[in-house]
Amino acid sequence: ISDFEMHLFEVTVWQFENCVEAGACRLKDITREGYFYNFRWPKPAHRHKDPQQNSQMEQALLRAEEVLKAEPENDSGIPKDMKARIREKKNQPVNGVSWFGARDYCAWINARLPTEAQWEFAARGPKSQRFPWGNEMPNDRLAIFGPGRREAGTSEAPHSPGSGPFSHEHLAGNVWEWVADPYDAGYYAKAPTTDPPGPDSGESRVIRGGSWADQEAPDLRSAFRASMPPDTKGHDVGFRCVRSLTP
Repeated sequence: ISDFEMHLFEVTVWQFENCVEAGACRLKDITREGYFYNFRWPKPAHRHKDPQQNSQMEQALLRAEEVLKAEPENDSGIPKDMKARIREKKNQPVNGVSWFGARDYCAWINARLPTEAQWEFAARGPKSQRFPWGNEMPNDRLAIFGPGRREAGTSEAPHSPGSGPFSHEHLAGNVWEWVADPYDAGYYAKAPTTDPPGPDSGESRVIRGGSWADQEAPDLRSAFRASMPPDTKGHDVGFRCVRSLTP
């Protein structure tokens, strides 16, 4: 694999917001409402002055915010099912984004989605370890996944003990990550040994790394492959970008 640099963290909500504001990313490529979705639009500062013009989710957020303003140390007035929805989400990974939205964001910052080979090398390292941190099976200390995350979703915690061999965070768990390649189950058997670019075509795109919604530890293996149609906007799918390094 030729030298490249890759985001240490998954792309966050505030970063994708900037892309939308710049006109480089399209709202049709991201989900804006739903219990586990982190992205909201309009941004809070742009919400309608007439509350009735806001969506039901925005109306609920506004009511919850008023409770917190009145009693910042007491959230007992907030319905239990709303607490997860009013967390600060700006620093959480953007999820609910299609492959096209991920591609456009990376292009906007003069980067691109990683090839499947680049992503796997970043996760496995030169020793081809089973998980980003080594060969120990995942647990809730090393990765964001499993039954304990079902009510919390993604994490905004920037660092974890389960970082990869090159210090990348959350390559296992948190959110699945789009890569550039179309999916071909047999591609590895026929791929070039140097800088494999991925198949020329395919109906689905590869996702890697597992997510908070996965229940089984083996799904977080760095070599585990999955795929989705590129227009899918899953609540447990995000991305990060890469750039090639030239001498």
